[in-house]
Amino acid sequence: MSNDPKKRILENLLDQWEEAQEKGNPVSPESLCIEHPELVTDLKKQIDSLEQINRMLKPQNEILQQSEENDLQEQTLDETFIANIGLTEAQFHAEGALGRVYLALDTELNREVAIKFMQKRHMHDQARKERFCLEAEITSRLYHPGVVPVHGIGQTEDKRPFYVMQFVHGETLQKTIDTYYSEADRWNVHRRNLEFRNLLAHFVTICNTIAYAHNRGVIHRDLKPENVIIGRYGESMVVDWGLAMPVDRDESARASGEKTLFPSGHQVRQRSGHDLGAGTPAYMSPEQASGQSSMTVSSDIYSLGSILYKILCGKSPVDGIEGGIQQIRQKVIDGEWNHPKSISAQCPNALEAVCLKAMHLQASKRYPSALELANEVERFLADEKVQAYQESALETPLRFFRQHRRMAQITAISIVLLLAVFLGSAFRLGIAARESQAVNETLLKSAAKLTAVTVQMEMDGRWFLLEKEASNPRLIEHLNANQGPLHDQSRVLFSDLITAIRDRAKLDEVEAESWFICNSAGVQLARHPSGSSIGQTYAHRDYFHGNGIDLQSGKTGSPPHIVSEYLSVPYASSSDGALKVALTCPIYSQTEGQSGRQFLGVLGMSIKLGDFEVLTGNLADGQIAVLANFGSDHFEGEASTGLFLHHPRLSSSFNQEGENALPRLAAALLKELKASPRGLYLRNYMDPVSRNPSKGQWTAAFERVHLRNQSEWEEDRGWVVIVQRPN
Repeated sequence: MSNDPKKRILENLLDQWEEAQEKGNPVSPESLCIEHPELVTDLKKQIDSLEQINRMLKPQNEILQQSEENDLQEQTLDETFIANIGLTEAQFHAEGALGRVYLALDTELNREVAIKFMQKRHMHDQARKERFCLEAEITSRLYHPGVVPVHGIGQTEDKRPFYVMQFVHGETLQKTIDTYYSEADRWNVHRRNLEFRNLLAHFVTICNTIAYAHNRGVIHRDLKPENVIIGRYGESMVVDWGLAMPVDRDESARASGEKTLFPSGHQVRQRSGHDLGAGTPAYMSPEQASGQSSMTVSSDIYSLGSILYKILCGKSPVDGIEGGIQQIRQKVIDGEWNHPKSISAQCPNALEAVCLKAMHLQASKRYPSALELANEVERFLADEKVQAYQESALETPLRFFRQHRRMAQITAISIVLLLAVFLGSAFRLGIAARESQAVNETLLKSAAKLTAVTVQMEMDGRWFLLEKEASNPRLIEHLNANQGPLHDQSRVLFSDLITAIRDRAKLDEVEAESWFICNSAGVQLARHPSGSSIGQTYAHRDYFHGNGIDLQSGKTGSPPHIVSEYLSVPYASSSDGALKVALTCPIYSQTEGQSGRQFLGVLGMSIKLGDFEVLTGNLADGQIAVLANFGSDHFEGEASTGLFLHHPRLSSSFNQEGENALPRLAAALLKELKASPRGLYLRNYMDPVSRNPSKGQWTAAFERVHLRNQSEWEEDRGWVVIVQRPN
């Protein structure tokens, strides 16, 4: 490497030109030399010389390139080579700028592995060879779940380096993000929220992986969505450590207890300026883009911020900037890119603040560690205060109430009671009876609206919990292997799974009458509490197929299974005869948009009619809350509507023995409710549950509960809340 600054810059520019050619993104010498216009002529000469050499070697190169894909298969015919690396059945998988990856079978352990060879055309390029070997060494010495394990390293007979590693089935984070933004418009808001949170969870894992590398004294220098692999079961693996560089560890890194990683030849590498500007301009830090030799962990923090930007906006910070590589580099150096919310109005304010801090132009003002960046995103996911964001006067109490739902309900009740006390005092002071009646009407309507919203929030929370558990990699893995009849060994395994789900739900204050898992054939694999229904087939149940009616046992619906979260029609339990409704969620092998996605089964919870405890809050003295079903049920032999799901004056043990006496809203009242989307207020409502009809007159406010996917069947299904007080 020359010590002449001019020659060093020329070499770097020539490397950039050659790398762009290899990636299929040719760039002109003029655009490369914007910062050094005086070098355009020299660079053109260097490029001409390189192209002449390539033309002279073209026949040989063509032979090498044509035989490259079959190269490993030819080597496997060599018994010595087989003995040395213990592989067979090798097939070409992918190619990068530096290496070629094959899939192969490890004959000793009977496992699938990936083997990466350096491309033959780079064999005599010492800098690239060092980069390839450095990638293998660093990857092998980083012992972390977020780094692909390396099983071995070696050289072919012609001195071409290779290394063998675990093969991760999956796709890049880039593709996962692209899928999210291409499919999001088709999803409902709850599905979008779940998938977005999954992306953020992957980001947290990436940050933790990089934090580990930093504590070992290594920075990555080429962090981008293409260099992260998302596995089938939720793994997040950081790959391509070819530009990694050792750095001095700070006090916190030394205090972590991790040993410093000293790559072979690291002192030579630190002195070389050959690749200081290498990397991906769209995701590199300003100091890396400007070719600074003194790099720190802050450079990776900036790149992580750029990845978060991609998650928030669907594009990199410099997407859309006109010009070549040098123009992009200059924009990065100057910090000239749009803030996330100017690209995506849906971007949460707190996450934008996190992103901007991570990507601050001044390295000293970024997060001090990747771990702290991960902690900030985890605070957002937990709905806690994000340190980088200054909340408004309204946001803080709203967040508090979201975290303390019960307290929020008590507060709402207190406000209603205070209003009632105030109105009672006002009445005693002489407010006209007519005005008092109007205020009482407002109070009753408000209580109905508040109760309806509370029920909606409760059901949304339950569905969110089901969606989260349905994406559990362990559940997906075992369901994949249990798509037939239930065996004794699997019974124990799924019993543990459903019990763990129930226990986690209890921590979130979510209770249910039962929890259950069915496979794709409708076979109930697990139930909590355990019952005789385990092992039986329930593909005929509405909660499984989603057709709005329970079918005869042995029949299947059309469509045969639900495709999103679902609220069932009321049904009679086969275990104890109790009447229930079920909330269910489909379980898929992969997230939507991924190839090979298969329906694996259903996860659900049931609520016994009469056990809707959420209705007991938000009420003033003398008021009661009732929940009724708009849709049909078939308990009485034919379709009937208006079934009461909860009434405080009914026993909580609805059962089949009392089917003929099931309380319902009158058909005429249901018709009037459907014609009144903003609710209904009746001063002489006859409660059908009252034991004494002559004393059954109430004043009542009716309010629809807006449940998920309700717009699809608003006229036929759904719930209504009734808040009533005696006349």
